[in-house]
Amino acid sequence: MGIIPLLIPVVAALLLSFRLLFFSAKSETAFKVLGAYFLLLTLVLFATLLQYQRNFFPEINSIKPIYTIVFYGSILSLAPTGYFYIASLTDRINKYKKVDRVIPHYIIPVILLLVNIFSYMYFGLESQPNESTSELVRKVTYFSNFVALVYLFPSLSLFYVYKSFRIYFYHKKRIQQVFSYQEGVHLKWMLVFLIGYVFYVISFIILEPDSSPYFVYVPMLMYVIFIGFMGSKQRKVSIDKAITDSGNVLVENESKNTAIDQEKRTQLKHEITSYLEINEPYLDSQLTVYQLAKMVGTNSSYLSVVLNSDFEMNFTSFINSYRIKKAKALLISEESKNYTIEAIGHMSGFKSKSAFNRWFKEFTGETPSVYKRKLTAS
Repeated sequence: MGIIPLLIPVVAALLLSFRLLFFSAKSETAFKVLGAYFLLLTLVLFATLLQYQRNFFPEINSIKPIYTIVFYGSILSLAPTGYFYIASLTDRINKYKKVDRVIPHYIIPVILLLVNIFSYMYFGLESQPNESTSELVRKVTYFSNFVALVYLFPSLSLFYVYKSFRIYFYHKKRIQQVFSYQEGVHLKWMLVFLIGYVFYVISFIILEPDSSPYFVYVPMLMYVIFIGFMGSKQRKVSIDKAITDSGNVLVENESKNTAIDQEKRTQLKHEITSYLEINEPYLDSQLTVYQLAKMVGTNSSYLSVVLNSDFEMNFTSFINSYRIKKAKALLISEESKNYTIEAIGHMSGFKSKSAFNRWFKEFTGETPSVYKRKLTAS
């Protein structure tokens, strides 16, 4: 296989990197971090390509020290950069606003980079290097790179993938307590990104350096294009912004203590059900727990306690239970004959037909179409 086809994933990663870093109309941190991730991936792929091609072009060996410098620092930076990308899709990134919180994550890659730079400069600048010193430098460099590739890269990947999955599951739990919908906020994209990275790490570990490029670069091309296309569309989902948009900041800060006595819980439970039945706020497809808390005159912490303890539901399930009741009433009514299933879903407060079908089946065991057909038959 010629070098040109093998350059395709390298060029694709480079173009995506520059697009996200310098030419993206969106200035969100997530796009910049993803751009940095693709830049590192470009360097790793290019160095790997040179390593493969040196078997056919021996002259490449003359620049091996240069691409070695690039390769080891870049590959050890992939995992923390991927983690920061995941964090940048949520409010977790706020923890890393200060540079001193970010730097520690790149200490190991920087140390390895410096070791290889020192080795390169030592052998490049010393006209008559001392034999014993030269041997020591070679051994230290070789040992450092060996440990980095065989132990540090898998270990760092495992560590940061674990931390990233924690962010994902925490976010998943939070949105069920905050939003009455999942469209645009569920961030399942995180899962896809992480699984893709895990497959990349596994393939890198199990494949030999001289493996056929068909098994290396074709999957990488698919990975780069898919991650680049999907990642360029995914925006940050901020729960903190949902608080601000609701105008509920002061209420949220009234009490960090979520303890609430039984009498107050009973009263709040009555107020919640009364407000929902009379005012039907669940018909707003973008309703959040902060907005409902403000409507009822409490804070989201107390509201969540009542929903979780007394109704035994998270916020998403609770609100959608009312939407399903509304949908069932509409399906029974005569006017429903004039509306499609999708229209009834929107009238009930659902953002999409798929969400309506999913939640209707969750609560009734059948789809809206089947439910309506049974009503018509009876």
